[in-house]
Amino acid sequence: MKQTDNGTQMPLATQRIRKILIAVDLEKNSENLIMYSVVVTKRILCEYTLLYCYKEKVLDPTDAEKVNLLLKKVKDVHGVEVKSILEHRISAEQISNKIAELHSIESFDTIVVGTSNTPKSWKMGSVSTQILRKVPAGILVVPPEIQLAFPHNISILADTEQKTDIEKLTAFNRYISQFNVLLNFVFFVDSKECLEEKQKTMKQYQTFFDANFTFNFILQATRNLANFLLKIEETLCESAVIAWNEDFMDVEANSNSFPCSPKIAIFYSKNSEPTENAFQLETPLR
Repeated sequence: MKQTDNGTQMPLATQRIRKILIAVDLEKNSENLIMYSVVVTKRILCEYTLLYCYKEKVLDPTDAEKVNLLLKKVKDVHGVEVKSILEHRISAEQISNKIAELHSIESFDTIVVGTSNTPKSWKMGSVSTQILRKVPAGILVVPPEIQLAFPHNISILADTEQKTDIEKLTAFNRYISQFNVLLNFVFFVDSKECLEEKQKTMKQYQTFFDANFTFNFILQATRNLANFLLKIEETLCESAVIAWNEDFMDVEANSNSFPCSPKIAIFYSKNSEPTENAFQLETPLR
């Protein structure tokens, strides 16, 4: 249990079931997507729902069997139950609307989607882009050939001292404090004067996160998602976190698909909590 500066212990957070929705299409990378979702969340109490969107008007019985076998494998390997929802797929917009509808009913904590079925692509698929744009929940975007291991080197876009953006990292901070990880805070810097101005922001993040950390700077480059992803490629990080910011994402607003990394998972955190909630630790299951 974490301690305050005066030695008193912080209270544990109320044990609440975290709801995870995993959207797949039963292509070859679907199993990896489901398994990774469980690997990074199974230390806390979660309820998993699989949304399988199929192409045909009538569900092929063999597809239903594939879903059942896949869920059985998840249970055998990780000991967790995953319930499934089967939904006919017509368009990217209809899938994102369906997920938004389910979220309005279930209030999912995180929605997990794949990027594309092309392992080397730096472009997110149209379906995932629509979901990321439209659904007001935390979105974990996972590339096709992700390694099935918990990430211990995580980059965070820490480019703002706005309270609303930092509050979007509260739940992540509460969760990640249970693990021995290295956090790499990334800033866009236009000039030496700008670097000096970032000192206050750096101290805020340094104080907020109880972890090992480093700082990286993107010098004199356009502040956008593509440049952030290219920079963290150099740091050899294993995943990244971005506090959802409309101004930052609007740079890509006219594109049919957002940039994405072909190697690492990116978590887009959209939900805000008071920063003091970060110190109410989750009760680990094991």
